[in-house]
Amino acid sequence: MTPQKTSKKKFRWQILVDWVTKQIDSGGLKNGDILPSLRKLAEQFDVSLATAQRAVWQLEQLGVLQTIPRVGSMIVAKPSQEAAFNFSGLDVDVDMDVAAMLAKASLPSMVTLGSAVLDKSLSADPVLRRCLTSVAKNSDVISQFVPPPGDIRLRQVIAGQMVTRGVICAPDDIIITAGDTVALELSLTALGKPKGIVIVEDPTYFGILQAIEHTGMKALPVKTDPKTGIDTEVVAAALEQKGVAAIFLNPTLQNPRGFTMPREKREFLAELSQKHDVPIIEDDVFADLVEREHRVDAIKSFAAENVIYCSSFTKTIAPGFRVGWCIPGKYKSSILAQMFGRNLSVSSLPQAVLVDFFLKGYHKNHLETLRQNIATSANKFAHLVNEAFPKGTVYHPPAGGFVHWVELPNSIDLAEFHTEIERSGIVMAPARIFSLTGQYNSGLRFCLTSKMTPALVRNITRLGELAKKFDRNT
Repeated sequence: MTPQKTSKKKFRWQILVDWVTKQIDSGGLKNGDILPSLRKLAEQFDVSLATAQRAVWQLEQLGVLQTIPRVGSMIVAKPSQEAAFNFSGLDVDVDMDVAAMLAKASLPSMVTLGSAVLDKSLSADPVLRRCLTSVAKNSDVISQFVPPPGDIRLRQVIAGQMVTRGVICAPDDIIITAGDTVALELSLTALGKPKGIVIVEDPTYFGILQAIEHTGMKALPVKTDPKTGIDTEVVAAALEQKGVAAIFLNPTLQNPRGFTMPREKREFLAELSQKHDVPIIEDDVFADLVEREHRVDAIKSFAAENVIYCSSFTKTIAPGFRVGWCIPGKYKSSILAQMFGRNLSVSSLPQAVLVDFFLKGYHKNHLETLRQNIATSANKFAHLVNEAFPKGTVYHPPAGGFVHWVELPNSIDLAEFHTEIERSGIVMAPARIFSLTGQYNSGLRFCLTSKMTPALVRNITRLGELAKKFDRNT
């Protein structure tokens, strides 16, 4: 059997999937045949092991393959009505794709529509400058070293803020970290299971996948509902299989789909976590972007010791400060040991400025104004999607926040579309850095982190026009 020449218009794992399905259709592969090993497939198709693994995963979800322990991947020419779910996990290989995307986004000639970094027009810069001046005049903090777990005054502030998220904690329960992403990676490492499997939402934030990749663990992507989040039945079944080290969730204004998980799902997942003694790592960076009357208590509130709660001020107040925190429950000692061992203390100055910012009450007005500006942009964005994008585009407006997920119709020539986007000087995060399964290749993540300027309207409209141009149905 000789593979067809790889087309540049498809992801390389898709070529392998197409080849196997065509071999089945033509009779070249029959029921009961065993595919070559992942290593041999990788060599045969000149792809990485991770790419070959992704293709096999997809074929299993399509129901044409069944993995049999100590035997291999067997062809199922006539799959059952429901394909068996593969709980073995996937290797993660997104780091280079993320780095390439961020490098393009940093070029001054490029327009970025998918960066989750607040523009200075929406951040708290003017007030933070006043706080910085005040701290510099009235404190010797500039020359101080503050070791982990961080400035006690900031931890007191955070403990007070956590009450609005349903979490009752003491300052000593909190560890200040250099942003949310560091907290996420520390949380995974604290588990002490380098070969473990981590359940993730599909699609999920690429920073979560990078953290899994950096720790050498495997990811088990579980499908999500665009309004309510992860499929809890699949999570429950996966936990019965053993080998799961953690459940990674971004339940509030999820990145990239924007949903907010309802209370009943959060309670159920917390119960599963405690029943199987598998921790949940809760990434909750967008909680303050939800209007207070619509907030749902954090998962941490339902299973305090078994949930490692992570958040930061970078998405709402000060992107450049890189100050985050975690409330690690029973994993506190392990995370602190890592921080001391790797000298991961956080600069004292931004911590002191944030303390001043909160104690003077600036955060209330800032967050209220930020939510209003984001809501105004979201309303305009919904109108643009409806007017400018092709028929069949799927968009579920989130209940707050600046992350929006738009799925283009299957009739779009995605390869040509993305090539033309880049030629137009626009950077969009590729869907493959959010999903290991390839189920969401038609997705576009928009981050409305600035006010809806005429230039931003033009660029969003331009994307819609390009999508129509490469829609085979128009």
